[in-house]
Amino acid sequence: AIPAFFSAMAKRLLSIRPRVPMISYRARHEIENLLTPDTRMIEFGSGNSTLWFAARVGYLFSIEDLPDWYEHVQQELQSAGVDNVQHELRSVEKYADLSFIDDRSIDFALVDGSDREGCIIALLPKIKSGGWLYLDNTDKDMTRADGDLRRAEIALREAIEARGGSLRCF
Repeated sequence: AIPAFFSAMAKRLLSIRPRVPMISYRARHEIENLLTPDTRMIEFGSGNSTLWFAARVGYLFSIEDLPDWYEHVQQELQSAGVDNVQHELRSVEKYADLSFIDDRSIDFALVDGSDREGCIIALLPKIKSGGWLYLDNTDKDMTRADGDLRRAEIALREAIEARGGSLRCF
């Protein structure tokens, strides 16, 4: 709780945003332990996490649908000289399209953008056996049983059940 307090204060008072994924400290620590220079990763929703992941994985495919935010992240990637990230701006209609990605070729995926249900469904065949998929912000949108986050969570839980995987909540 103490690191979260200081991060929140720095963000609010000084407009300082750490270049880390905006996920729980515990989840970030667990995820960091999964990543290696050989990790192939997909990220739906670029941002502070993109540079952080780029420093820890061999290949990152990052998808964004907000033009201004895409430009911001693209400038950060260029300024940092990052060369292992394929960063794409996509329309909402094509946001979750992974048809060009080989099945069972992705080690880790993070879903924190638009059309989360569509992203989960598109990712499931792409994740390697033993791979990981992180669905962010499932604590939001709790009042809408038919909301995108609820549908994404259901799709993920059903896939875990069918594949015999495990679920960890943070």
